[in-house]
Amino acid sequence: MNNKDFNDYVANQLLKARTTQNLTQSDVARQIDVANNSTIGRYENGDRQPNLYNFYQMMLLYNTDANYYFPLENKKNNSIPIFMTLQDVKDINKIKKATSMLEVSSDLTDCFALIIDNDFMKPQLNKNDVVIFQKTSDINEDGIYLIKVKGQQQAIIRNVVVNKDSYILYVSQNENKPTVIDKNNIIPIGKAKELRHQF
Repeated sequence: MNNKDFNDYVANQLLKARTTQNLTQSDVARQIDVANNSTIGRYENGDRQPNLYNFYQMMLLYNTDANYYFPLENKKNNSIPIFMTLQDVKDINKIKKATSMLEVSSDLTDCFALIIDNDFMKPQLNKNDVVIFQKTSDINEDGIYLIKVKGQQQAIIRNVVVNKDSYILYVSQNENKPTVIDKNNIIPIGKAKELRHQF
């Protein structure tokens, strides 16, 4: 990727992040304390690059992280995890953010990572564990998956056992009965490849 392509990519991501938050250029200029909204416009069309502090302020304002803005190239052709925080599986906005980041980075890597803040997979998953997932649209074998159940807005992490026409979802091995759900009602997002406790 040459310098112009890189600048264009970053500019486009800045524009996308701002519009996703339903902010005007004037809103952003006022909140990060730059001269006027034309400065934000220049950032977004690639005519000018924000300084590091302004970039940081925009990331906070847009609720994004650095992975969103920089195209990661892997010269060794290995997966590069994209890190994000899953604050609470009951927080729909956080789940939407996580899944939207997966879509944005789909051409960059087939892996992503979640820092767990709250889930119900105890004792397997605890606060501040890092789970590295490989994106998948199929569940072919037993394992821990990030999934969505059709008709629900929440994504959940579950220990999934493959059955003939259904999946058996375990919260943990010691408590709560497993849930049996028809295969057609599960949308897989990723399969856990590695767990790092208290990373």
